[in-house]
Amino acid sequence: MAWVRRGVDGLLSLLVALAVVGVMAVLAWVLGYVSYRGGTQILRGGWAIFTALPPAPLGGVGGFGPALVGSLILITLAVGMALPVSVLAALYLSEFCAFSWLVQVLNLGLDILAGIPSIMAGVFIFGVVIVHTRTFSALAGSLALALLIMPILTTATRLALGAVPGEIRQGAWALGATRWQMVTGILLPQAWPAIVSGLTLGIARAVGETAPLLFTALFSSYYLPVQALGIPALFTQPLASLPVLIYTFALSPFANQQDLAWAAALVLILCILGLNLLARWGERT
Repeated sequence: MAWVRRGVDGLLSLLVALAVVGVMAVLAWVLGYVSYRGGTQILRGGWAIFTALPPAPLGGVGGFGPALVGSLILITLAVGMALPVSVLAALYLSEFCAFSWLVQVLNLGLDILAGIPSIMAGVFIFGVVIVHTRTFSALAGSLALALLIMPILTTATRLALGAVPGEIRQGAWALGATRWQMVTGILLPQAWPAIVSGLTLGIARAVGETAPLLFTALFSSYYLPVQALGIPALFTQPLASLPVLIYTFALSPFANQQDLAWAAALVLILCILGLNLLARWGERT
């Protein structure tokens, strides 16, 4: 029956190879089509497409400058919120929590939070922030994105801290280091490359999310002003972002806005692809 086993092995190997080829073909088709449609529009608009305002219906090429800047603002604020909370939470789970059952419960909560639909983060922030402030804002949008980054970053940091050899901890104790001296002087520097990789993966997930921003930051065709009525505009004004621009203009009946959506989609895909490659490179180094 050896020939039967060899036949089954060959068939399974063929199926696996076909599955891989199929997945790669779909990926290549998507990337190729988006690159063609988006690249054509970027070449048509030139460098101005990265700074200009979105076009009016039946207008010219326009650009996605406010959305590009808005996405950078949202991600920067989200990282500023998620990074300290995630690192401190991971330190507590890895180094300070004395109850194993609590660690298991909190880890389960992190897994659940990482798996919830992103729209739930937007609905939650809408109910907690938008309902009370009565305005969409960049701050609310960044809070929603921070909720998506935190479970990924916390888990990555906890695993990185757990991977630090026990001999290093014992050496620090032997030299008379306090717990916080060991954490800040030894554990965090050792785990920092893995923490950065986890942060990069979290950003890669958050940067392409549309649903939570529809409930929090909404959309704007203009750059965010510094202040509105004497209050920082981050707290009072809706903010443009690349994912919401793509969603809005893809549904537009006007060809020039649809073309701009393809260009923004290409930029967003390249950003996500670059972030994922950077995270993989960080894990290997």
